Amino acid sequence: MRRIVLWLCMMTVGVMLGAAEVGAVTGANSPGLLTEGDYFMGLEAYSVKDRQIAEVSRNTKTSFGSNQYFFLLSYGILDYLMIESRFGVAELNLKEDPFNFGYGFAWGLSARAIMFERPHMDLKVGVGLDYVDYSPRNIQIVNQDVKPEALEWQFSADVSKGFGRFTLFSGVRYSEIEIKIKDFVPEEDLTLETEFETDLKYKQQKELGLVIGGQYELREDLSVTAEAQLFDGETFMLKLTYRY
Repeated sequence: MRRIVLWLCMMTVGVMLGAAEVGAVTGANSPGLLTEGDYFMGLEAYSVKDRQIAEVSRNTKTSFGSNQYFFLLSYGILDYLMIESRFGVAELNLKEDPFNFGYGFAWGLSARAIMFERPHMDLKVGVGLDYVDYSPRNIQIVNQDVKPEALEWQFSADVSKGFGRFTLFSGVRYSEIEIKIKDFVPEEDLTLETEFETDLKYKQQKELGLVIGGQYELREDLSVTAEAQLFDGETFMLKLTYRY
């Protein structure tokens, strides 16, 4: 059923593109109209709920959640191309396995491009590419310092339509995430009674999701964006962006 809904959404996007004589998707997280030479900064809160993953060597399935908070810096290279960096903190919780890691350093890079725009319709089509790397705080398990690391790639394509100060967008996002859990204690220092299985690797089970959201311009230089992603584990994003 979910596959059918996703295909219907993708077909809807295709119809909208055809109606617009094929054009551009603006990355779902884009801070509004891009202008060459513009700088942006902002704050972002991002939450992941019950995303399905599996441990590679054991082939055991589980799910994870994560709350992430970032400070954003963006630059418009061209009128249709923007790059973005983010720095902040993130935590990680694996639901079925006994891993609950507190907040640690997180960073990421993004690129967003407007492929096509119809100004008189306030319609855009765009794409976005995101990379996020976060290392939540280590925890102690059986007297061992266990370190997590998560790497995520995302590719999104969406259509946005403006209605005055308010913009609606919808599209699809492909995600790949890899979570590694490592033990820094040398194996020769461990006894059989305290040894913990190390170097676990988890990968995402469902990669394709539907993205919907909206953006409201509080002022010409200030906007707030809300976004939700469905079907591959729920995610929610809230962002405040300032253009200067």
